[in-house]
Amino acid sequence: MVDLISVAILTRNGGEVFASVLDALEHQEIDVPYEIVLLDSKSSDGTVRRARKAGARIHQIHPEDFSFGKSRDELFGYCEGDIIATLSQDARPLTTSWLDDLTAPIRSGSADISQGVERLTDKPFFWERVGKFYSTSEWLPFLEEYGYPGLSTVNLASSREAWKKTGFGPIPMCSDKLFQKRAAQAELKTTRCDEAVVQHGHVYSTASLVKRCANEGLALRHLGVRVELPKTLRDLAYLDNYRTLLRGLLQGEINQTSEVLFPILRPVAAWYGNHFLAERWR
Repeated sequence: MVDLISVAILTRNGGEVFASVLDALEHQEIDVPYEIVLLDSKSSDGTVRRARKAGARIHQIHPEDFSFGKSRDELFGYCEGDIIATLSQDARPLTTSWLDDLTAPIRSGSADISQGVERLTDKPFFWERVGKFYSTSEWLPFLEEYGYPGLSTVNLASSREAWKKTGFGPIPMCSDKLFQKRAAQAELKTTRCDEAVVQHGHVYSTASLVKRCANEGLALRHLGVRVELPKTLRDLAYLDNYRTLLRGLLQGEINQTSEVLFPILRPVAAWYGNHFLAERWR
């Protein structure tokens, strides 16, 4: 029997996109009561005001205290639901049945963890749009051991008991992957819910792309995966990515320097982060 569902979101200056997320959450149709709980890193753009108006419970931390694993565990600790659904602040549910669909496998007892799916925004980063943001090999050892396509807290739900068994742990980035590893080790049941769809995507500058990929390299080190130089060199020479790049340029689909440099920046930054970053690149 599920008495309450929590929707847990980490926020910092979510802007108008987060306002649309709140609007979608306010219109969910589900027979179980639900609450919205935020852990906010001192937003200054009206995020807290909007969330409070939507009836959310809000807890705040200083930005310098934020770390994905530790902060998400803190956020889940504030939740009172038997099931906890979590979203990225820029992942907007596309249906009024999103919460019902996402949590249904857990409510029925057929799963401990339910993974929703993502639909890209109208103008996503080119390499996300063509499905090749993860075309290089850094994540292969992890995914081969713990399963494709990997859990993502962009759109995910967990029973409270499953989270208590695993937690997100002391990892600065990619806490969902440590959660996935621990869930597999604990033999928890995970299912994919294709009906629970959110709209989500990124636009990267060259600097933010390097930061993102280097942070993933750091996370892989925390997960016990070493990014080897020979594999990085093979990724740099991966011809299919350059064919994709040429096709994107010729068709006018590539408009940013970061998209042009991606086949080089992605593997190099991940290797650098795996070997040299001491903490998350903020």
